[in-house]
Formats: sequence, structure tokens, C-alpha cells
Amino acid sequence: MTRMAGDTPKLTLCVDKGVALVRFTETKVTDLGHISLIGAQLVEMVEKGGVRKMLINMESLRFVSTVVFTKLISLSKSLRTNNGALKLCCIAPPILEVFKTIRLDRVFDIYPTEIEALAAFLSAG
Repeated sequence: MTRMAGDTPKLTLCVDKGVALVRFTETKVTDLGHISLIGAQLVEMVEKGGVRKMLINMESLRFVSTVVFTKLISLSKSLRTNNGALKLCCIAPPILEVFKTIRLDRVFDIYPTEIEALAAFLSAG
């Protein structure tokens, strides 16, 4: 989905049962330019592409810039404004600890596995 000149893709995207499933392809996301581009593309998927259910699988991530949290909040707001929902899954313990420390675990629906997160979307209708 996202490709920067000379770089490998930063994300992969597929749609499963009406849920846009986004997976990071790198272990760390710290470049502000990449983060801004990724954030803008995900919001555009919602606002122009009609995506209403999005699941972000963070399994490969081991380190993220704090700016990523800001982009996730913006994405979540965009989805809620458009009657959609964002769920996160497979967050590594150190990153999950940051979510808990800054109380974002209360803001986001976080699931230990992709299967559980997809099931939550399907049970919600």
C-alpha cells in the first residue's frame, strides 16, 4: 500500500469480510515523513475510500515514535465521525505498556490476536 522512493513498503493492506486489515511491514516506525504519509493515506481510505472498519495489526512493530499515537487518534476520530471503528491487535508488550501508561488502552479497542479482533468486528455487525 505505502511505498516510499527506494524503500520497501511500510504497510500491507487487504480486505477481509468488510474489514480493512492493515499490517506494518517494519519493526520500527520513527521517520516523521513516513508516519505523516501513512497517517494521511489511512485517513484518506476512510474519508474518500469509504472504509468503515479498520484493523491495524502491529505484530511486527518493536519501536514506534510517539507521533504514531497521534496519528492513530486522528484515524480513530475520522472513523468514528464516519460511523466506523478502529481496532488494534498484536501489540508487542513494550509498546502496549506505552499505550497503558498514556491511557490509550482506554481509547482503543485492543485485542491480543488478529482472529479475536476480526471476530469482534463480525459480532458487532
